[in-house]
Amino acid sequence: MIEKLLNDLIAWAQAQPEIIALYLYGSQAEGRANVLSDLDVAVMVQPDLAQSQLWRLEDRWAAQWPIAVDLCLLNLAPLSLRYQITAQGQRLWTADLGRVAEIESLIWREYWDMQPKLEQDWTRFVTGVMEQKDETEREQYQAALAKVRAVHQRVREASAGYTGDVKE
Repeated sequence: MIEKLLNDLIAWAQAQPEIIALYLYGSQAEGRANVLSDLDVAVMVQPDLAQSQLWRLEDRWAAQWPIAVDLCLLNLAPLSLRYQITAQGQRLWTADLGRVAEIESLIWREYWDMQPKLEQDWTRFVTGVMEQKDETEREQYQAALAKVRAVHQRVREASAGYTGDVKE
């Protein structure tokens, strides 16, 4: 099923003149998907398109695919997501490998330049949130996080052997 959907996506991308690359990312690309996982697909389009045109394309294209496909327009994504997709995702298809490699290189250099600032901002944010809480609130917050982690672990364990088959 996934292979057919990926092949359909590639054929579709090849027919779109604006698209120059197609990526698979997320749980399917990382080999940790389960039966509830969707298909995270990123589309890279020509970089010279106007932002309003990008929004229209994203809306039109997202509506064309089933709910199981989460389509992301790479050109509109935040820098950290663009980096994650191009560095860790799987490139499924490209119309112009040289052009795509140039764009990926630019994304990576921008990310590496911004990474210390992003980490600093994140640390400052988390520290600020924690400083606003008194000791009791911090303990309650940590306990709530532990419960959420436990629920996620139980869901992962319960769905590990689930195939979707109905037993009679």
